[in-house]
This record gives sequence, C-alpha cells and structure tokens, in this order.
Amino acid sequence: MAVERLVIDSGFLLESILPTRREWKHDADRLLEAMASGDVQAIVPWVFFYELASVCARKVRARRLDADTVALFFELLTQSGFQLDLALSGPGELYAQAMDMGCQVADSIYLGVAKAQDLPLATVDGGLRTAARSVGVELWKAA
Repeated sequence: MAVERLVIDSGFLLESILPTRREWKHDADRLLEAMASGDVQAIVPWVFFYELASVCARKVRARRLDADTVALFFELLTQSGFQLDLALSGPGELYAQAMDMGCQVADSIYLGVAKAQDLPLATVDGGLRTAARSVGVELWKAA
C-alpha cells in the first residue's frame, strides 16, 4: 500500500489538543495515528514548528492548556515524523506570494509547498481553504 503524502498546517494538528469542533479533533487525532503508523507522510514548511510552539506557549501561559499535555503532544509529533520543506524566501517574495494567493503570508507558505509538490492540504482555516481553492490546491479530507 502506498503512503499517502500531504501538507498539514499547524492549526489542523492543534485541533488534537485545542479542539474547536468535535469533528476536527477527530480528524486531527486520526491523522496523527496514521502518521505514527507510517500510513501518512506529512510535509510541512519551516514555519510549522514555530507556529505550534508559539500557540502552545501562549495557551500554557494563559492556562488554557497544561504543560504536560503539550509535552505529550510534542512527543507524539516527534514519533510521527515529518518531511520538512526548508524552502526560504525573502520578504519581497513572501509578500508577492501572499498577494498573488490572496491570503496571509504564513498561509501562502503552506500553499506554496502544497502547490510545488502537487499535494493536498489539511487545514481547518477558512481563509486558507478559500485561498487553496482559488490557486488550485486540493483540500485533504479524512477518509
């Protein structure tokens, strides 16, 4: 059986520990399990880990999340394995990409990776979903 490959934005996996909708948490948990079993390979841009750490630190400081939950989450992510896309761009290129794609700069980084590698994108972000559709990036759906 072939390994499924996709790009995942940080917000999608954060649903596992900071759920906003029950179905999104379910999808994030299932995707993490598939990654841990080797059935799915996640490709993420360099900004992915920064965003995860930033959100988790902010939520722990605000007491909306406990440090032990974050530690377990990060351990699970470490065991899941990721392919890291290290493509870097200067500020002018990032700006132009975001303007062309009609989205935030960080979102355009995820879209750029998905588009360049012709992979679906897993996201729960409404603006990112709209931008993905507008530039021809397929949205990943849980099976």
